[in-house]
Amino acid sequence: MSNYLKYHSPRWVVKNSLKTIVGTIWGGLFHARLFRKNKYTHYIVVPWGIGDTLCALAYLREYRRQQNLPHVTIVVCSSAAKQICAFYADVVDDVLCISKYAGKSLFCFARSYFGQILCAYYHRERITYAYYDCDVMQRAVWDNPYLSLPNFIKNLCYQIGPDAEIEPPHISQMDLTAKIERYGIEKGKTVLFNPYANTIKAEQNRFERLLTQAADMFLRKGFKVFTVTANEEQAPIAGTQALPCSLSEAFHLAEYGGTVIALRSGFLDLMAFAKCRIIAIDDDDYGRKEFFKLEKWGVNDDCHTICYKDGETTLRQMEELFA
Repeated sequence: MSNYLKYHSPRWVVKNSLKTIVGTIWGGLFHARLFRKNKYTHYIVVPWGIGDTLCALAYLREYRRQQNLPHVTIVVCSSAAKQICAFYADVVDDVLCISKYAGKSLFCFARSYFGQILCAYYHRERITYAYYDCDVMQRAVWDNPYLSLPNFIKNLCYQIGPDAEIEPPHISQMDLTAKIERYGIEKGKTVLFNPYANTIKAEQNRFERLLTQAADMFLRKGFKVFTVTANEEQAPIAGTQALPCSLSEAFHLAEYGGTVIALRSGFLDLMAFAKCRIIAIDDDDYGRKEFFKLEKWGVNDDCHTICYKDGETTLRQMEELFA
């Protein structure tokens, strides 16, 4: 059985097909409303994830230059995507927040037959959908080592050429002395865990057990180990201390502490721009791991992806990176 079928059961296919039909209809209505809303701006609709949004904005300056776009509005459907827009404030003129359902419906419409014709030939100068699923069949992305998220944005979505330079996020400096002292974060000797990922659908317990074992290993090596959380209510990995912080704070604390270890998620796309060691743990059965491979961003030479096979092997691979 292919990895694609492992992740998508027949029941999922039927249910998703029905949702797609309804979503396409609503998406067409949302698209028409967006098209009529403001004729003096160019809308770029980004997905709800951190990584997809970050990549779309990282190449936006070059896209604006080549297309001569005087005004750009980013359409977001999640608070995380809105946060990423703040890191590119000098290239984003406006941000339009819509519901997640409206965002998903817009993408349903954009990847439909009628939507693709309309967007490609008639509305291209007004609306851009910066989501791979609108231009590439989802099945084509699975188990495909030749296509990556940055290459998709540059060559297929924006069509600005393979040599377009990536622009890092502009994250303002902040004084984190109080937080560093409060939690006892040590410079260069701290490991930050992030166990949250929407893409990995396999049994989460095995990853929690792995990180619990990893925490014990790093503590024995003299490291401080924390779990980055969105708030104090989220439970940290056993053996670690919860470290509630924003994305901006996590970025600077990663540079200060030295190491981030996390399940592959959009959080790591942002952390890859930090001057620190990144270890991404991916699900070996996840078909889009090559498309989203962190090393393909080309912004951090100390990025490492480990595909989980079993706890002992993965832990050993992790330890070898600190040898």
